[in-house]
Amino acid sequence: MTEILTLDAAARRIRRSIEQWVARGMDTILHEGRRYVLLSVLVQYAATHGRRRGRARDAP
Repeated sequence: MTEILTLDAAARRIRRSIEQWVARGMDTILHEGRRYVLLSVLVQYAATHGRRRGRARDAP
């Protein structure tokens, strides 16, 4: 069975805000006024759109 997370729980799980991802079109589920995301969708989106170590922010 697939795990379903609230957006707050999903953000805590990956230790970053996901509001921009949702605004850019990450698939979510709206149920009774609350928005949720499947863990599998979150993992896939993070792998393709997340910031990786070693990018410009980490440079001297």
